Parts: sequence; C-alpha cells; structure tokens
Amino acid sequence: EKAVETTDSTVCGRNFFSRPSAPEQETTEEGEERAKVLQEAADLKKYAEFYLHPEKPVATTDPTVFGRSFFGRASAAEQESLEESLERQQVLEDGVALKRYAEHYLHPESPVSTTDPMAMGRNFFTRPSAPEQESVEDMDERNRVLADCAELKKYAKFYLHPEEPVETTDPTATGRNFFARPSASTNEEIFSQGHAIVSRKSLGESDYTIEGEDMDPYFVMDEDMDNLRASLTHALPIQKPSPVMEEDEGGSDEEEGKLSRSPSSVMLFGLEQAQGY
Repeated sequence: EKAVETTDSTVCGRNFFSRPSAPEQETTEEGEERAKVLQEAADLKKYAEFYLHPEKPVATTDPTVFGRSFFGRASAAEQESLEESLERQQVLEDGVALKRYAEHYLHPESPVSTTDPMAMGRNFFTRPSAPEQESVEDMDERNRVLADCAELKKYAKFYLHPEEPVETTDPTATGRNFFARPSASTNEEIFSQGHAIVSRKSLGESDYTIEGEDMDPYFVMDEDMDNLRASLTHALPIQKPSPVMEEDEGGSDEEEGKLSRSPSSVMLFGLEQAQGY
C-alpha cells in the first residue's frame, strides 16, 4: 500500500490493484467484519465439540485452574465401561439380525432384496417339484363353502337344542313363547284328555279322536295307574288264586311247597297271557 518513490520524472506506471482487470477488493471495514465472523464460528465449533465429546480432557494453559469431573463426581450416575458398551452394541446387532431372519421365515412371500447383481435363485413355490397350489378363485370358493357349513351347523343346533336361549344383537327384536301363547293348551286340559284316552283304550276302543281333535294315546299320568289297573282287572280273564291253607303244627314235608302268594303276584297273575299286553 506504500507509494513508489522515484527521482525520474519521466517514469510512470499503472496501479496493480486499481487496474480495470483487477478483482474487486473489500474495504477495511468489511475485512474486519469478516474476521470477527470467522472467529465466532471457530468458537462455536469449539463449544459444540465440548458437548459432542464430553469424554475429552480439558486443555488449558493456566496452571492454577482446577475443577471437578462431571462424570466422576460422587453423585454421578453409574457409567458403563467401554467393554460393556461394545458388548451391548454387539447384542443389539444380533437382535436385529435375528429379527431379519425371523421375518424371512414368517413372510416367505416377500421379495428378496440384494445389492449383488450376480445373485440369482429359484422360486420355491414355482419349482417343478412343488405341490399344486390353489388359485385365488379356488380359495374364495373354499371359504364360501366353509362359511355355508358353519351356517348349516348353527341352524342344525337350533333344532337339536331348542331349550337354549336365543342370542341376538338387535335390542328391538321380540318373540312369542310357544307354550305360553294364548291359544296353547293348559295342563288341566292335557290331563283330562289323556285320562279319557286311557279309559277308551281300556274298553277296547281304537278311536283316539275326542271331540274332533286328534290326541296322542300315550299321555298316561302316574296318579292314573289305579284306574288303569282296575280297568284291566275287569277286561282281562284273571285266574283267582287258591285259598291259603293253614298249616298244622305237625305238618309234613309234602306241604312245604304250598306257600301263600303275595298280593303283587296275585294282582298280576295271568296278565302275561293277555293278548296285546
């Protein structure tokens, strides 16, 4: 920046920095501003390195400076060693590899991705020895058949177990009880009709129609057994039992077989010979 001094008045020259082809030069103020910006950037880099690598030792030129280690203080959390950190990283890598291989077995339909252009392989499902695979249409048809079977099983269970309650998700659904409907027969009517049928059967009548209604002849109640027994006694020829003979005190061995019969044997004696019993 110093001026050129000469004693030759005829000497002339051109300024290198102000020539037309010279690059644009910054001013002194711009140079100072750029220097401050670069210094601040260097300081930011240094402080960022402090946070990024806290394990590095603190370097200083002041011999009187001292301090306490943040990680080695008494109240610091327990830190793992370098060997433990490496072992943990190896375990995590093994877990990632196991997950990848498990996904290969779980989803064999996923395409194989590789970075080797020379790699090639054979499709497991389209190989010549592979078992025949069903098409999408066959699978849909099979699913429909299974759904129909499930519906048939459900409706068959309705008929096989009518005592089970009806389950529905419609809160507005209602129904009528077959046995409690207004037109249903009462227990007294069924008992009276069954009694009439038994009486007609005991008299030898084969018509089971009562007042124009077809009734089942097998409505026999337990309390009606006495009337049935009396009717059979009059309708069937039953042999009268012989009178019971009193045994003398000095009876002989020949009279040992002459024993009296119990009332049950007397009552049912000869019924096995009755026709249709």
